[in-house]
Amino acid sequence: QFLPVIIEKVQMQKKIGTSKQTYEQKLAAVRNEIAEYQRKVKAEAGEKVDAMLVAAKEEVSKSTQEARQNLEKAVADARSTLQSEVKSISDMIYNTISGKVA
Repeated sequence: QFLPVIIEKVQMQKKIGTSKQTYEQKLAAVRNEIAEYQRKVKAEAGEKVDAMLVAAKEEVSKSTQEARQNLEKAVADARSTLQSEVKSISDMIYNTISGKVA
């Protein structure tokens, strides 16, 4: 009487063990897949950030170059204006000293 029940119990335990192993294998596979996906997303995000940084550096470099060129032009213009003023003042002094006041 008890033998069929014992046999059924042993079979159920084996089936439960097999199901548990299958579950653990599938769970490990899902965890690996999630980890791989996270690495992929992180890598893609890193690439996007790197591209954004390169673009930002290029823009800053371009802006800096433009500012430098504008500054050099302003210095050249100021130098030219200053030289013109110096010549004008020198001419006035020379004319005053030489008695050629207009």
